[in-house]
Amino acid sequence: MIGWSLLAASALSAGAPAPVPETRDDLRCFLIMALLADTSEEGKGKEAAIAGTLYFLGKLDGRAPGLDLEAAATAELAAMTEAEFQGQKTGCISLLEQRGNYMVAVGTAMEKRGKPSR
Repeated sequence: MIGWSLLAASALSAGAPAPVPETRDDLRCFLIMALLADTSEEGKGKEAAIAGTLYFLGKLDGRAPGLDLEAAATAELAAMTEAEFQGQKTGCISLLEQRGNYMVAVGTAMEKRGKPSR
């Protein structure tokens, strides 16, 4: 994947402005998922972390178009403590599970309706 471990190791200083709280949460979840994807063994856990990385990247693109991702990620990695990482990880995973369950419910409802005629 991306060399997130290198980015994390170089996160000593950054000049990026602090993002608004919602963007910061999405950025932290993006970083957490990317780091999990980078360090997970092949399998469902890695696939879920990659999907989570893409989900939060999409949220960042929608919420903060033009965000300097490298500068913001570097600054956030430098600021995030291990305790914050662990605490936020739980929330990020929970949000992904909620959205996944919602997608399943939507798919089930659409399946019950049958195929639309064209």
